[in-house]
Amino acid sequence: MSDYLRYVNIRQGTDSQRRFGNGNTQPLVAVPNAMSYWAPQTASWRGNWYYHPQDRSFEGIRLTHMACNWLGDYGQMIFQPQTGEPMHDPERRWSSFRPADAVLRPDYLRIEQLRYRCVVELTPTPRCAVLRIAFRREEDEPRFAVIPFDAESEVRVEGRTIYARTCRQDWQSSEKFAMYCAVRFDCDLSDAVLTDRDSCRAGEAGKGCGINVRLSSHRCCARIGTSFLSYEQALLNLEREASRDFDSVRAAAAAAWENKLSAIEIRAPAARMRTFYSCMYRLFLFPSAFYECDRDGAEWHYCPHDGSVRRGITFVNNGFWDTARTVYPLLSLIDVPLLRRAVGGFVQIYRDSGWLPKWPSPGETGLMPGTYIDAVLADAAVKGLLPEEVLKTGYEGMLKHASEEDPHRRYGRHGTADYNRLGYLPYEKYRESTNHTLDYVYGDFCIAAVASVLGDAPRAALYAARSQNYRKLFDPAVGFIHAKDEQGRFKPDFDPIEWGGEYCEGGAWQNAFAVYHDIGGLAECYGGKDKLLAKLRELFATPPDFNAGQYRYELHEMSEMAAVDFGQCAISNQPSFHLPYLFSALGDVGTSQYWLSKITDELFTAEADGFPGDEDTGTMAAWYIFTCLGFYPVCPGKKEFTLGRAQVRRARIRLSGGKTLTVVWDGSARPRARYNGKTLGNAVSYDELMRGGRLEFYREEEQ
Repeated sequence: MSDYLRYVNIRQGTDSQRRFGNGNTQPLVAVPNAMSYWAPQTASWRGNWYYHPQDRSFEGIRLTHMACNWLGDYGQMIFQPQTGEPMHDPERRWSSFRPADAVLRPDYLRIEQLRYRCVVELTPTPRCAVLRIAFRREEDEPRFAVIPFDAESEVRVEGRTIYARTCRQDWQSSEKFAMYCAVRFDCDLSDAVLTDRDSCRAGEAGKGCGINVRLSSHRCCARIGTSFLSYEQALLNLEREASRDFDSVRAAAAAAWENKLSAIEIRAPAARMRTFYSCMYRLFLFPSAFYECDRDGAEWHYCPHDGSVRRGITFVNNGFWDTARTVYPLLSLIDVPLLRRAVGGFVQIYRDSGWLPKWPSPGETGLMPGTYIDAVLADAAVKGLLPEEVLKTGYEGMLKHASEEDPHRRYGRHGTADYNRLGYLPYEKYRESTNHTLDYVYGDFCIAAVASVLGDAPRAALYAARSQNYRKLFDPAVGFIHAKDEQGRFKPDFDPIEWGGEYCEGGAWQNAFAVYHDIGGLAECYGGKDKLLAKLRELFATPPDFNAGQYRYELHEMSEMAAVDFGQCAISNQPSFHLPYLFSALGDVGTSQYWLSKITDELFTAEADGFPGDEDTGTMAAWYIFTCLGFYPVCPGKKEFTLGRAQVRRARIRLSGGKTLTVVWDGSARPRARYNGKTLGNAVSYDELMRGGRLEFYREEEQ
């Protein structure tokens, strides 16, 4: 059996803070695409940055569903073995531990609490976990604490089982929300004490109330079942997933990870192997399955839209503004069943709420410009990966958010009527107007692509024409796409390094080249490919200066761009992901190869500071994986990958459908490419790659 788990460092990207991110990740112990995740909490005073790799304090194992530090968590609880006086407050209950001795793997956690002389181990299942607890001193009184976070909550003990419910959600996105836990021990429980944050007390369970029980054995196992439906479902999940012994559950978790990690087998130096497979782990953490099965195997889900329980599956913890660019195009190569199931779950959200999701966590948060689920649907549609019913329903949702506006501005597009009337959003009426416009333009291209697949020729033509609206905002006087007012006048006092205002998380350099579907048309605006190439060279040569602009304070994305010397290419954030590939898209493959090699070599590692910015639920990890393989989806919604060059000597890709693609690189700095003996230019098609065979990057003189 393969052993790629040994290369994974789940601490990758965790050395982060609010003002500077090296990934903004958590060390999640979980199976792929789980419903519930588990992590050590080391410093609750940092809020969403509750773990730091240099901390030596341990506040307990956290049940978490947090996909993004900036969004926060929901349904979170703490589980901690203790001795002596029951403790609730993290400032009182924490124990020191030795980070070097702690074991943190996707399938396994082991921490020794020095204060309590206790070793706690955990191994995960999709919705549950098994804990193994060992206290070293027989004279100590072994106890166990279950601590919900401050919110409406409930805790109680029945026999050997602790029941705990919390309504905690940091981002209030869901109606009638609750997370249910059932913690079943293999030893007797006694002396149950209800606790609050400030003291130990007997009394009624209430807001943020926890429970602390005495264990009858110094060595025991606890099985934790979780559910968003009910206590009964939490017990059923526990019985189904976590009834086996600890080692058997761990073996199953490890096997699930090896199956995912081995989808791409690379040959590279050890450091790159560690970085690559740590990124593969990140790729498969999200989106989160958000459904549960009853005793008959029927699938049900809690509906955040109205708090009901409905048939069918959904997936959450996914921001399409991020993931549409890299995650789903990569899944279209190596895990079509997961892609198909996830997209079906996203379409179920449309059935439940009347709108396609933008950033569900677990309810709709409404964050970020555009409706990038359009790109996920279009990419899967043109590749023929979706059932017809799912595609037609998804298309219905795409048409809705292109023509109607949610009055609460949580779902869909903003300013739909103005965009449909003017072809752009006027800056005096809408924040981030240029980003929204470019994202709607790209969304129109995606709608046209799906319409073509479904044979809806009139709408295909209509939305294809609308996908040229970016030209209305190109200002030849300044050489950038930027904002106009309602009268069609460009915004005065243009500054290409000013962030915010008409742009999102960047300025003109980072955002004004977002015409993924029509690079040739963008080149026409500049006066030809050579002039656009010159502009891109200027982008990489311009110092990484910035003006905080209408943000009025320094964003962490500004700090991250300024910390490295890649000009105005803020590879720390998604709008810049395609910029190094634009040279290749315009025919200059060699310059793309130079910058891609420099970025992967200098800005990515497997360590705690291993990402150049927000990793964002697999997005940056997938960018790195694509770049190591030598090709990249500049425009999801087209069956085309733009070529760079491989960053590993050899890769074996297990394609969905059973075939194998082998990628070989001879080590040269600026190689040519050929596929199954056919010389390639600057691109390779999805259909070609899915036929399998051999993609080679070789010295030109070898022809």
